[in-house]
Amino acid sequence: MSLNKYSFVCLLFLLVFVFVGIGVVSATNTTDSGSTDVNAPVPVVKMEKNLKTDYVKAENFIGLHDALSSREREKVVDLDSSCSYNSTVHRLNVNSNIKMLTINGNGAVIDGGNKYGFLKIYPGTSVTIRDLTIQNMNITTNGGAIENNGTLHLINCSFLNNSAINGGAVSSWGDVILEDCIISGNSALVGGALYIRNCNSTIYNNTISNNTASDANIFYIDNCNTNMSYNNVTDNNCNYSLLNIVDGVVNVSCNNFTDNHMESSLVISDGAADVSNNTFKSNTMDKGYVVYNLYKMNLTGNVFDDNTVSGSQINTTKTNFNVKDNVFINSRLKTRIEDIDDKTVFNEDKVEFDVRVLIDAVYQDSVHNGTVVLTTSNGSYNSTVREGVAHMAMPSRLFHAGVNVVNVSYVSLDDTYRDCKSNFTLRAYRDTYIVIGCDESVNPNEGYDIAFEVYDLVGEKLNECVLDVNIGEFRKKVYIDDGQGILTYTFGYDETYTIEAFFEGGEYYNKSNATKVVRTKKVETHINTTVLSNRTTDTKIEIKVLDSDDNVLRDALVNVTLDNGTSFIHNSTRPLALTLDEGSYTISIKFESFMEYGTSEKVMTLDVEKTGTILDAEIVNNTAGNVTVNVTLVDEFGKIVEDATITLKDENNDTISTDTTPLTGTTKTIKTTITRAGTKNITAIYTGNNIYKQSNHTITNTKITRRDTSLTTT
Repeated sequence: MSLNKYSFVCLLFLLVFVFVGIGVVSATNTTDSGSTDVNAPVPVVKMEKNLKTDYVKAENFIGLHDALSSREREKVVDLDSSCSYNSTVHRLNVNSNIKMLTINGNGAVIDGGNKYGFLKIYPGTSVTIRDLTIQNMNITTNGGAIENNGTLHLINCSFLNNSAINGGAVSSWGDVILEDCIISGNSALVGGALYIRNCNSTIYNNTISNNTASDANIFYIDNCNTNMSYNNVTDNNCNYSLLNIVDGVVNVSCNNFTDNHMESSLVISDGAADVSNNTFKSNTMDKGYVVYNLYKMNLTGNVFDDNTVSGSQINTTKTNFNVKDNVFINSRLKTRIEDIDDKTVFNEDKVEFDVRVLIDAVYQDSVHNGTVVLTTSNGSYNSTVREGVAHMAMPSRLFHAGVNVVNVSYVSLDDTYRDCKSNFTLRAYRDTYIVIGCDESVNPNEGYDIAFEVYDLVGEKLNECVLDVNIGEFRKKVYIDDGQGILTYTFGYDETYTIEAFFEGGEYYNKSNATKVVRTKKVETHINTTVLSNRTTDTKIEIKVLDSDDNVLRDALVNVTLDNGTSFIHNSTRPLALTLDEGSYTISIKFESFMEYGTSEKVMTLDVEKTGTILDAEIVNNTAGNVTVNVTLVDEFGKIVEDATITLKDENNDTISTDTTPLTGTTKTIKTTITRAGTKNITAIYTGNNIYKQSNHTITNTKITRRDTSLTTT
């Protein structure tokens, strides 16, 4: 009840105030008649809804001016679409005491008459404007329609044909949101539509068209955290980039950029940008790219369709550039290979140079992917393009001495660039060398084919040329055909020859010469040995020298050397006879080169054994005290062993006699001193020496008889 009373009192007070006002101002003057007198009566109707917010309905520009000049902390201003709001002052300044301002345009139009601005917002003030058209503003500072230094939220507003130095429609140094707005026909030196710095900004679901920037950009965003999405950006024209991101974190997503014309690139970002799921179609960039990254960017899921560029569709100066899942339609750029100077080289095994591939337009930009392929009559070589340059290290196998036409092709990696071709001439001069194909040792008295080949210094064979060849007094021209020339020559017996070849050179080849020393080859030989006997008194070795067909060389002389230092020459026609002590010997047998036969050598090991002996013993007198034994001793070859010591032993192995006298004839007679009669076993033993082996003979069951005795008495 008390509240109703209070409301009634307020309403009564308001009626009294209106009644008094009617006495001063004519009630018929409720619309703006075009007067510019700020002291004229102000048709403002306050609609007090509560004590906190001041509600005002402004029915002309002067009323709007007064509403924004008052000192209430929170204010709501309603405009009427049936009223005219023609600007009559340079710009409306929102009173800094107003902290929250809402302007409900309700379809109203504010017109600057091409000589005024509309609104300036100071720090600390938050302004929301909806359903309002602001047009024909013209100001020589910032923000053709609005300059914001506080917080600004624009909803369903239209900005038409406004102009300024920076920000044809809006310039903002404070947080700003534009949603569902139309920004069209605005112009500025920088930021033909929007100029935004040092703030947070959202540009959502707007139509932005036919704006111009005579010096720079349609959108200028510097050091802002910005979200720009679901906007239609069409038919704008500027002398630099359409969207220039100087710094900050910017998300550009789900926008349509269509039929815009830029002197440079459509998007230039020097901040951290995420450019995704946009459509770039039918835009024209005179000297740049659709997207140009200068710092860090993710470029994903965009469609590039039928854009006209002199640079590539995309470009970057930094490696922090993530490009993924973009689609390029009808957007291949025409390219050209920068002119390559003709080259002259000497003996190089490779030729190094750079090939630069450019966008074929007034703006001399470089391609950023693909491969450059060099092709000659000898083959091809390719290198990857990096930053518009392919470094070529053309190997010598691709070019020959003389004039080479080198074809150069650029092959794009994707649909960004068109392929292109060029060529240049390479003249190669080379030193030469001659290869003489002949063994250093040849068979004598046979026709031998000597091959000649001529190469340049990088290893390429000359197919046709002429050589002068000398072999001693012999002179001959050899014609190289299909890379090789053959000279058939018969070498004499046991001689050394020097082959000389001379090449006089040509237009692209230097002269050269070569020599080779050839010796006639000896018939190969080898030595066979057969040990016929290896006894100390009779060592015989059969030595045969044979040729390569195993024919025995008659009267071949060999050098024989024993490891005991003995050395002599032996005629291999007869066996080699040696007298050696028992032991193992290393024997070297060498046949020296003789006539047409070559040298051969053999080393053999010979184990020499003692000569065996045969001892025979016979009792010739068995009378005790006068036992006589005849002994015969010969070697295993039947030769008498003369100097021999014979020992007789009984069955108890006791020595009963030793005789060292030489054998005379064939036997040695040994007398013993056996005195006892009986049956005895007598063994004759030859102990041997360093030449002969030991031998023995046992006479068994030898009956020794008593000596006859006689007694004589006197």
